[in-house]
Amino acid sequence: MNEPTVQTEDHYRQAIASVERTLDRLRGCTDAEKQHLRRDWDQLQEMLRKLTDGRVEIVVFGEISTGKSALINALVGEAVTAVDVRGGWTKEVWHVPWDGCGYCVPGLAQSQIVLVDTPGLNEVGGADRGLMAREAAERSDLILFVTDSDVNETEFSALSALAKIHKPILLVFNKIDLYSREQRMRLFEVLRDERLKHIVPTENVVLTAADPREVEYILEAADGSTRSQWRRPPPDVVQLKARILEILDQEGLALLALNGALYAADRSDRVAALRVEL
Repeated sequence: MNEPTVQTEDHYRQAIASVERTLDRLRGCTDAEKQHLRRDWDQLQEMLRKLTDGRVEIVVFGEISTGKSALINALVGEAVTAVDVRGGWTKEVWHVPWDGCGYCVPGLAQSQIVLVDTPGLNEVGGADRGLMAREAAERSDLILFVTDSDVNETEFSALSALAKIHKPILLVFNKIDLYSREQRMRLFEVLRDERLKHIVPTENVVLTAADPREVEYILEAADGSTRSQWRRPPPDVVQLKARILEILDQEGLALLALNGALYAADRSDRVAALRVEL
């Protein structure tokens, strides 16, 4: 594990101080202003706990039925979120501890990695859920964007918007077991080298099969007779997990610091704007 530099540790402490200063500004607001900023107060308190605990949040985005929940289950190694074949089951933002990932933020022994599942981008009637998803993105340190084919207009727009938040993004090409080797590599090249060339770095486009379809095996007995048996292969998220841990190993504390500083600055601007308005 790479040890953080003195500069990174300074930035981390400065991020905590920035959140604390913004909370102090809220304490100095009038009662009327505090009523409007109650949600901001709660969110800043939670961000302060996130920073001091060293909690890294990895938020998962994608359209309905691209396999977001299955991906989280595969990474964690057990069924911790429901998977509904109809799609669109995720009505809220779910937080799932990734206890077995093998990573700890240097210097923060109680640190934790949390995977955050969000509602599908194209979910009907999802205005409120869209707001929850955006707030999750603002809080996150790393973004996983899941697709199971070439990106469509909705996905491209969402990716472009997420890129403006200035967080690392991994494009997860899931359900690769549904494609032939030639189809898989062609789609991978299109995503990596054409569609998302200026949005997602080449090394951040990864392939997964979070919930592989069953495969038919022909079993032969000692007497030469054969029988058919269907089995589901284990999930394949090795490449994704390796890339996540590589990023965290190189930048874990720096990502926490940058995220905290940006979050505090955004909320401080909101306080100033509201006070002027009122």
